[in-house]
Amino acid sequence: MKKLLILIPIFFVTGCDTLRGVTRVAYFEPVPNKECVIATAQTIEGLTEIEHSTESGGRPLTLHGIEKANVVHRYWYTYKDIKNNFYFVESYNGKVEFRHGYGCLNCYSSQEVIDTIYPFIIQMESKLQNQCGVNNLTSSIKEYCSGVKCPSA
Repeated sequence: MKKLLILIPIFFVTGCDTLRGVTRVAYFEPVPNKECVIATAQTIEGLTEIEHSTESGGRPLTLHGIEKANVVHRYWYTYKDIKNNFYFVESYNGKVEFRHGYGCLNCYSSQEVIDTIYPFIIQMESKLQNQCGVNNLTSSIKEYCSGVKCPSA
């Protein structure tokens, strides 16, 4: 019994995954046009590759039942030899969650890599707002940093 009491707290402590890095999140509507997002990203110096994929997300449960699955619009890219992605989660009601950042699960992201990719992240947000019609994106972004120093633009 004593062994079990010792193992239970260890399970909860070691069973937690930790994401370390920088994450930027915003909410708006509607999802921007795929062609605009790709064309806009391609104007940023240092970008060598960008691809779009669509995935099925979770199915929200509302008072009137289970809604259709969210649609995840993911953009994989390479910037200065760093592979990364950002995505838009489009909900059944047209609301969109935007996420962009860089980090890793259960490891430490290099501050140097964060500092290298951060200018692309900021430029992409500004260009999405100015060229793809994502209203108030730059003013509504919330930034979260864990295990790294939050860069400044």
